[in-house]
Amino acid sequence: ASDVYKRQARSKERLDLEHEAVARGLRELVGGFQARGEYKRIQVLELLFVKGWPNWQVAEFVGVSEQQVANYRFAAVKKLTEGMKAAGLPADVFP
Repeated sequence: ASDVYKRQARSKERLDLEHEAVARGLRELVGGFQARGEYKRIQVLELLFVKGWPNWQVAEFVGVSEQQVANYRFAAVKKLTEGMKAAGLPADVFP
């Protein structure tokens, strides 16, 4: 039974590390956008990742091209994935 508890504890530790790495990456990403006054980019990412809107709907709502939305998404995911790798976590944590 103690092996089960150890695995659960390690699993919880890993989840905590994953959550912290994603949160840190998002803080850095959004902070950089804020510092450069790129509020439209923040809005795009919020609609994509928080609201779950499709690219076309975000593009229409924000007033940018669908390709620009896709570019913003790609760049954000790439940056977050790099942060996960830097934290020593596998890239599949944040697909």
